[in-house]
This record gives sequence, structure tokens and C-alpha cells, in this order.
Amino acid sequence: MQPMKIVTRNCVTTLKTNTYKQTTAIVGLAVDTDARNTLMRLTSKCLASVERAPADCGYRKSVEEWMHFIQKGVLMSEDVKTIEDFIDQGQIEEVIEKVQDEITLADEYIAQKGWEAVEEAQEYATKWYEFKMEDLHYTNTEVTRVEDEMGTPAAASTTEQPK
Repeated sequence: MQPMKIVTRNCVTTLKTNTYKQTTAIVGLAVDTDARNTLMRLTSKCLASVERAPADCGYRKSVEEWMHFIQKGVLMSEDVKTIEDFIDQGQIEEVIEKVQDEITLADEYIAQKGWEAVEEAQEYATKWYEFKMEDLHYTNTEVTRVEDEMGTPAAASTTEQPK
């Protein structure tokens, strides 16, 4: 931990911080002096949000995997730089912003029942494919690889097989 001096009108206070930097060098993104704990709290909050989606929902599975990965990085070290290197998604403050955005998205996804839209789209795609199968002329095709004299793939030829 590095001591940090905070100067106010009448006194100077020294705080201990869990960071190696004084600035993120990103306009509008301040250093979080307790980033490790902030990130752990936010990932837990995000996991609680996505738990409201069905267990077989792809979005839920994806977010849970990502949040558990971040938590693994946070739990493996007290050092912010080590956590950043493990997560490999920028500075820890950037990861905090991403998780905050994911919480907002998860809440909206739950409110709109986004998994239902995905199911409807999958049903529509299946029906469209079944409908289009009647129009397909090449149901049993054989694709042969054609190479030029140097052995480089040129074009593929397709021939229809008799039914």
C-alpha cells in the first residue's frame, strides 16, 4: 500500500491505498483507491442480477463465466497490478466500469425477458430453414478440391449426385 496525501483547507491527511498509480491517464476515469473491494462487490452484484434469468439462458451462462473469472483474479492477489495483468482487460477501473455496465444490461435483459426474444428468433430460423429446404436443389453434393500447378487451392467445383 502506498500512502496518499489529501490536502484540505486546514489539514493534510495521509491515506493508505491499494493501488500503484495516482492517475489512470484516462480522461474522466479516476483512480479507485479500493478497486479490489469495489470489483469484488460489483461482480457479486452482477451475479445476483443474472441469477434471475433462466439457468439454461446463454446470456446468463456467459456473464456468470466472466464474473467468476474476474473474481478468481481478485481473490488470487491483493496487488492491483497483478489483478489487472490476470484479467487482461485494461486497468482495474476500466473493468469496474465494464461490470457496472453489465449490471445495467443484465437488469434490462431481465426486465425485457431477453431470453424469450432469443427463443423466438431460434424458432423463426428453424422454420425458415425447413421452408427453404424445399427450394434447395443440391441436397447431396460432392465438393472436390482443385489446386493449381503450385499446389495452391484454386476453386472448388460442386457436382450434383443422383438421387
